[in-house]
Amino acid sequence: MKYTGFLFFTIFAFHSVALNASCGDFFSLSSAKEELERKLGFSTKLEGNEKSLILLDESNELIAEAYFSVKDNLLKIILIDILEKKNYKKGISTFLFAHILNQYPSIQKVEASISGENYKVFSTNFNNGLSCEEALLTTPAAKIRLKFGFRKILEANCDGVPKLVLAK
Repeated sequence: MKYTGFLFFTIFAFHSVALNASCGDFFSLSSAKEELERKLGFSTKLEGNEKSLILLDESNELIAEAYFSVKDNLLKIILIDILEKKNYKKGISTFLFAHILNQYPSIQKVEASISGENYKVFSTNFNNGLSCEEALLTTPAAKIRLKFGFRKILEANCDGVPKLVLAK
């Protein structure tokens, strides 16, 4: 899918910093972008607005997208989608999450329903005997949030669509 960016503005936050609470230091988003591009093997472009981010390759092909809302200090992640399996486990979700936190530094809570690859990890672990909370914390999405310091569990719900709410 090609994007021309007609409703999006390019985010020039690559020289900004975001807090990596797991080690208590700061890292450069430009360094994170360089590392991501090294893993992917091509350059990228990030575009977005106050409710979404898209990551494009050098020919403007869509690689990943994130949709979210922010109210007060709560980030509700609607979707972070990496479109092709070959791009899984390369840090794209972490990169998008870092950009959202950089845009909204007052975020203290993150809420998201578990779906896609995260649901597969959750359901495997839940069906193998882990508690709801334990299984939710094994998902790649939860691991990213934990890495950024969201470690206090406010809600772990496995009725219907699994949902996890974490706070700093």
